Amino acid sequence: MKVRRSRLLIILGSLAYVLLLQWIYPNVIAPIYSDVGMIYTRLHTWEYILQTVLGIIPAFWMPAEMKKPSQYQWWLLYLTVIVPTCILPYHVTLLPHDMITFYVFLIIVCFAFMCRISYLPPLKLPLLRISRFYFVLAVVGFTAATYGILIAYLGVRTMIPGFAEVSGLRQEFKSIGLPGAVIYLYWWQGTVVNPLITTLGLVNRKILLVILGTLLQFELFALTSLRGFGVSAMLLLGMGVLILRTRRQMGVAFLYALFGATAVMVIWHAISPSAFGPLLFLKRWILNAGQLSGYYLEFFTNHVPAHLQHSSSLLEWLFPGPYDLPKGQVIGRAYFLRFPTGDYTNATAHIWADSYASFGYFGVVWASAVAAFIMWIVDSAFRHTDRRIALMLMCVVALAYAGQGVHTSLLTGGIVPMVCVGLTSPFGSLQKLKFNDLPDENGEKWEL
Repeated sequence: MKVRRSRLLIILGSLAYVLLLQWIYPNVIAPIYSDVGMIYTRLHTWEYILQTVLGIIPAFWMPAEMKKPSQYQWWLLYLTVIVPTCILPYHVTLLPHDMITFYVFLIIVCFAFMCRISYLPPLKLPLLRISRFYFVLAVVGFTAATYGILIAYLGVRTMIPGFAEVSGLRQEFKSIGLPGAVIYLYWWQGTVVNPLITTLGLVNRKILLVILGTLLQFELFALTSLRGFGVSAMLLLGMGVLILRTRRQMGVAFLYALFGATAVMVIWHAISPSAFGPLLFLKRWILNAGQLSGYYLEFFTNHVPAHLQHSSSLLEWLFPGPYDLPKGQVIGRAYFLRFPTGDYTNATAHIWADSYASFGYFGVVWASAVAAFIMWIVDSAFRHTDRRIALMLMCVVALAYAGQGVHTSLLTGGIVPMVCVGLTSPFGSLQKLKFNDLPDENGEKWEL
């Protein structure tokens, strides 16, 4: 059987990426972060081979193109969640390795099902298009309300906190006790509205809009001390350039771009070991999901499931749990240091770790099905939208599945407001790209 060039590139790129992370963990990350649980345990040769094989299995079906928001979501989950999960749990836990292998293999099987959802025809959701004037008015009004309320509670902050100050400021911010409605406002501003402003600037080459969206995102970081807002601003700019400059095989381009960025961070760290940027990138964004995968698997294998406690009132009533803290803080109490204020690290994790904590292996399967269905809705909501805008908007929203549970991703993660943007925005009137009508690798066309 003839192997397509794009498929060969994906397999080779994935293999190189897995091997790079296997080298980075013991040589760069473990020596620095062993005090926070990132320890390295020497394994048998066949176990390193097993990690590698597990890590490249999804490469045999990952899409070479990115024509829908879900396809970016799958690539992000593969490279920042699944590959690290194939490596770190073998080192950071005391679980039998066959149990870890089964858990990882189950995630990969569920992930294969999720990826197939991207090839389903879109749902015929009702489009509620509004004029550009009223859409812009809604964006401006929402932005003014969000920042006005935050400033009323917190005052004006013009200095972006340093990374050493973030944890303390974050605890101070949490102690204010903002109303729930305000919390949703700033999350939606940071996951959807600010990225939307930046995206429109990038697509239409309006540098002032790009600057405005980026500054608003960093101001949100200054007000809330949530590092994700600052990091996501840089991610969106990088992905925006990649999306605008890549005409074909955007999935392949993303794979090699992330591999290249990871290699650059290793070189940067070798030149300047005290620089925080490379360590933030390598530990926090790339390898953190693998560590938390191991912790969630280990803790909730040896303790009773958390079910859906500390979720919505209805879900918590239907599926109450035994713990006095949310799942993330339960893990924080078990594995991480306690803050001077008495609070614990809120170690929230990706959809599979979170769902395992709730319902064990059944939860992994259930969450995968729900997450895939939600992404089918997202694809359908953007079926008439310029794909550049849809993919850029997905850049920040996609981080929700990589760091939160499915139900949390809907509102806090920005999926619901993003769907509303797709159904109401006037983006369908933008000039379409000439290559949007090209068939994908399965011969299907995606209507834009």
